[in-house]
Amino acid sequence: MVGREVQSHGLDWAAPGDDDGRIGPAPSFTLVVPVWNTDPDALRALFRSVRAQRYDAWDMSIVDDASTRPETRRVLDEAATDPRVRVTRLDQNSGIGRATGAGLARATGAWIAFVDHDDVLDPDALLDVARLVREVPDLEMVYTDQDRLRADGTIGDPAWKSAWSVDLLRSTNCIVHLCCYRRSLLDALGGIREGFDGSQDYDLLLRVGDALDTTRIGHVARPRYHWRASAGSVASDPEAKPWAFEAARRALADSLRRRNMRGRVEPHDVLGWYHTRYEIVGRARATVVLIGDGGSALDTTRESIVRAGEGAVAIVDMAHARTGAAAAAAAASASTDLVAFVAAGVVVRPGWLDALGEHAQRADVGFAGGTLLDDAGRPTFGLVVGGPATVVPATPAVVPDDFAWSGRVVRNLSGVTLHLAATRPEVVRSIGWDDALDGDVFAADMGLRARARGLAVVSTPHAEGVRSERAGAPRASRRAIRTLRARWDLDAAGDPFLNPNVPAPGRRSRRVASIRRGARAR
Repeated sequence: MVGREVQSHGLDWAAPGDDDGRIGPAPSFTLVVPVWNTDPDALRALFRSVRAQRYDAWDMSIVDDASTRPETRRVLDEAATDPRVRVTRLDQNSGIGRATGAGLARATGAWIAFVDHDDVLDPDALLDVARLVREVPDLEMVYTDQDRLRADGTIGDPAWKSAWSVDLLRSTNCIVHLCCYRRSLLDALGGIREGFDGSQDYDLLLRVGDALDTTRIGHVARPRYHWRASAGSVASDPEAKPWAFEAARRALADSLRRRNMRGRVEPHDVLGWYHTRYEIVGRARATVVLIGDGGSALDTTRESIVRAGEGAVAIVDMAHARTGAAAAAAAASASTDLVAFVAAGVVVRPGWLDALGEHAQRADVGFAGGTLLDDAGRPTFGLVVGGPATVVPATPAVVPDDFAWSGRVVRNLSGVTLHLAATRPEVVRSIGWDDALDGDVFAADMGLRARARGLAVVSTPHAEGVRSERAGAPRASRRAIRTLRARWDLDAAGDPFLNPNVPAPGRRSRRVASIRRGARAR
């Protein structure tokens, strides 16, 4: 199994206060809820969902941000009759960031759960988080899947989230709700920062990601938060709060500064998504390894590389390899800053090497892969491991209707093909390779080796290549597939970047909910 990713389909549960010594103590939660002129029916629905929690070690810290609506104030008075509910009223409207911070300051629980004023919790929301925290006591943050509470009262549109993905998080707020944090972590980070209203939760997530090893972040892969799609909400209309997206862009830029990463945040053509681009440090030199058996397809690829130009990354050599193992050997012996792999039959587009190089140069990245387009423009942008097929191409068909799987965003995956990819020579030398594997099974093994060393595998849409001819990998032998499955315990681990509720490639439906802790590599 790669890293410390853990999935459990049937966690044993002990009642709060019952600690048998094998698991951690039962956590207490404070639900922090900022309120301003909330619809009274929606607010009552939230309170009902909290009182219906199957886990009862909770209280609420509500901050009324100077509501002027009498009905809202009356509902808060009703809620305050419950001794577990504390209502703080501000004298003047201060904005959601300051109101949330005021609620956090009055929290008493060891764990903090941030809840919006008009959303609804699943009855098992706190129970599932508490289960995972007890099973894995060193967790500092836990998030759950979510769905939408529609205007007609029905629930649907589940958001099936992946394991923690730092590069996907730098493309959008891919976590949203429900987020639970250890109170001591929030204290250490300075809590909610003002100046990011509308994206104060995203700013916090980015700071958490900057501060924590991903093994201290857990994921409940079940929809335990119902996000209300009301008029004027981002859940219903992403354009309802444009100022929130500008705050998100500033939060992203601030995260790069914290990490001393030279780069910029560009707007995506889809609202709420971003392109985080990294400056290439110095004038990197690259060896390009061409993979193929020679002939016209290889000539076509070589010509496209020459036409595309060097950009900011100087091409100093082109090696030729017939197999993945030969390509790895060439990469390991290279004396350049970077090594890029391109398969015969792939026609690269201008900017491809810079786009791969900006990620491959990062110390936290093992491999960066580009996007391959077929004649119809359909993208393939990496590899998915596990499931009956063991290794399959990452395409939009893996998770339909999920923009994170569209091939148009930077994200993390378990592997990328060597048809269009880049790394650093020292990465290949440190992780090694298996001469007995080839094709996509070889590439998947290399990605898993990198992730086992704590290095990310990144897929970027900014490095594009078109398959002018068939550039597919040779069919893997049954022995190679068995080797890969056994080496990485894929039957138990699956692919952390594919939610366990999504049908695994090659299978009609899994539909198995799970609770899992963070993957070792981003």
